[in-house]
Amino acid sequence: MNNLEDSWHKFFIYGEENIEVRRPVIDSWIRSKLAGLSYEKNRILPFLEKSELQGRKQKNRLLLQAARPVMEVTFNQLKGRGYQIGLADADGYIMEVMADKKAVAASSEIGMSIGVRWLEEYIGTSGLTISLKSHMAMATSGAEHFSPFLWGWDCAAAPIFIDNHFLGAFNICRLTLSEGLQELLTLAVSCANAVGERIRIEMLQMTERTLIDLMALSLPLNTATGILAFDKEGRLTYKNRAAGDLLKYPHQEINLLGLNSMTRPLLSHLRQGKYGESAQLICDDTGKEFIIESKECRTEEEVTSTIVVIYPKEQPQSKFVSNVPSVILSKFPTKEDNLKNTLMKTVKIAKSDMSILIQGESGTGKDYMAHAIHLESARRNQPFVAINCAALPRDLIASELFGYGPGAFTGANRNGNPGKIEAANGGTLFLDEIGDMTLDLQAVLLRTLEEKQLTRIGSTTSVPVDVRFIAATHRNLQESVRKGAFREDLYYRLSIYTLHLPPLRERKMDFEHIIMDISEGICNRMGRSLFYLTPNAIKVLQNHRWKGNLRELRNMVERMACLHEGDTIDTYHLSEYIDLSTEDQEIHEKQLILSALEKTYGNRAETARTLGISRASLYRKLNSYGIK
Repeated sequence: MNNLEDSWHKFFIYGEENIEVRRPVIDSWIRSKLAGLSYEKNRILPFLEKSELQGRKQKNRLLLQAARPVMEVTFNQLKGRGYQIGLADADGYIMEVMADKKAVAASSEIGMSIGVRWLEEYIGTSGLTISLKSHMAMATSGAEHFSPFLWGWDCAAAPIFIDNHFLGAFNICRLTLSEGLQELLTLAVSCANAVGERIRIEMLQMTERTLIDLMALSLPLNTATGILAFDKEGRLTYKNRAAGDLLKYPHQEINLLGLNSMTRPLLSHLRQGKYGESAQLICDDTGKEFIIESKECRTEEEVTSTIVVIYPKEQPQSKFVSNVPSVILSKFPTKEDNLKNTLMKTVKIAKSDMSILIQGESGTGKDYMAHAIHLESARRNQPFVAINCAALPRDLIASELFGYGPGAFTGANRNGNPGKIEAANGGTLFLDEIGDMTLDLQAVLLRTLEEKQLTRIGSTTSVPVDVRFIAATHRNLQESVRKGAFREDLYYRLSIYTLHLPPLRERKMDFEHIIMDISEGICNRMGRSLFYLTPNAIKVLQNHRWKGNLRELRNMVERMACLHEGDTIDTYHLSEYIDLSTEDQEIHEKQLILSALEKTYGNRAETARTLGISRASLYRKLNSYGIK
């Protein structure tokens, strides 16, 4: 019996308290003893039912999203040595567990599994229970644990904080007792800090997204109007002084990065009504009433923010009547500076009536952009009509565009029929793949653009039209002009403003956000739990050529959502859902080798053993990839 086990027996069996045990441990022993816990058997711990677990995972979405990559990297470094890595939320519920073969059976025996509530009042003393209780980093070993069932473990846990707000704890356990307990604690603290930093970055990105939405709303600068902006998680990210004055709420107590006693009931109250619906709110003892109005800004997949204005009831005019959120910025969030600048210019151009030419590869979202420009413009409540110039034969596209008069051809409607341009009157006409339009039709279209009137096929009567033209193509129209395949005068008439949408492979900074955004929207629509792609899987997909761009990416994610049963997708899963090129596979192999070299501190022999290849094969690959 070692010294720790001797101290444990003295305390629990003989009731002695004058023993040499660390203060946090003895304090936890005392609390466990006073709680009436039995150390003689492994207790059945409280756990969440499946539906409750899903709800709690959704509640802790940001925590899980930030923690999983950190857990994955740490697990890969420790794999095969009897380690178990866990994540607990602020209430002590285990949200995620990763354990290797040596540890998985032992983890099951002690009850450490997803959905279990691992608190001191249920399990007694451990590194995790003390950390959850004290909100401090703590490591425990062997007989420091309350229950003998845990004596075979070393455990280290560290709290995860965001702006002094406790979110949960990162836990690392190992089966082999070791004197390096401080190193284990240092690793746990480092991981907890990394999770906190990832959450902080995500929150800053959500704040940036909310402020972009706010700027896109030309809200009044009237100092009597209160303005509040909430991100998609319900956090208040902006408020002006008038909002605090009108709500009679101390300015310093309106927390900019956390829900509080004011924002919770306010958001709940707003969401009881319909989109943009006004509501009355009495907020002082005199019975004075105020109007609050809200707008949900959103992309195609999700709400990105909620903007709220508050003003005295004596000023009942709506603050949102003529203001529309920037649909363009909402549909195309980006971290790429060049694209961000382009989109800000497009927002301004969209409000005019000038013609726009959108250029970009197939699948980059040209049709989404055209519709977003329409919704950004003053024509948003008028028709948006789209026609694909490459999808219809010459004779048919002519009648589709310009319409036809009575008896224009055999089988024609005897009363004639208006075309797409007339159907778009007052609104926007989107001409997709304009580069495929024949030269004779280009001449007729140019005349329509310049004269703002058209003549139906088989008719002599001109029809006035008021249409904003947006064209799109994947072709290089300047090259087509040089070759004589596209009219130069029409090109200059359509390209008053030219917008280039970059291919997905050039949006490396946006890739992780794009795939997460698409995944979340598709999973929510299908009613399935969110899945997570490991950092290595993300890197492989980032380097994929993506010939179909966003369309190809969306198709891949839909296949994953339908067919993948787990909630983690690693590199070895990818070939089931997308054809990886030899280049993709080589990039992945190179990353694996670099990662293994880093873990083994450059030891070639150990790296070869880690990868399961011979040293000769490793040296050939190092030479092939130019790794020194």
